[in-house]
Amino acid sequence: MRSVDVRRSVGQSTQRMLTDKFDILFIHDCGRYTHGDRQPEIFAQALRSAYPALEMLHDQGVVTAIGFGVNEADACSAALKNTDADCLLLVGRYTLLEQEPLDDLLLACAERGVGLVLGSVYNSGIPAIGPIDCAKFNYTRAPEAVKSRTGAIEQTCSQHGCRWQRPRCSSPTPPAVASVCLGHPP
Repeated sequence: MRSVDVRRSVGQSTQRMLTDKFDILFIHDCGRYTHGDRQPEIFAQALRSAYPALEMLHDQGVVTAIGFGVNEADACSAALKNTDADCLLLVGRYTLLEQEPLDDLLLACAERGVGLVLGSVYNSGIPAIGPIDCAKFNYTRAPEAVKSRTGAIEQTCSQHGCRWQRPRCSSPTPPAVASVCLGHPP
């Protein structure tokens, strides 16, 4: 995304939302999950053009915090290494079904005072609705192995009198986690 695209998008959002100030603006989906082999090029463009545009909006008081929203911990780490982001949104990687190794990222966020927002803690649906046929995991139909694991977690929670959707929302989070963003209904 180019600088002009950021300014246009924010301008349209101010009109649509009837506001002139935002709490957080993220550069969205500049990771490998979305762009595959083109990710290094897309990420470099975001650093060169989109991020400076967000910094300018931050300096002007249009936005309180700026950062990156991506599906991979390594993209968050790269953003942390290359910018002064205020916060990062990591989508679908810290859930009941998946806990990508995040120790380094969590430590780096805590050391820098960068808030980590955990997004899509229901991995696109299956933890919210259970291992049914139409359940989704990471935006596609859930594989049988994921359905099986979901069923096992659901059974364990049931044996302990806990609705299985609840632990991800109420379980302890590391100190670097600023917020949990649940997502939308499937």
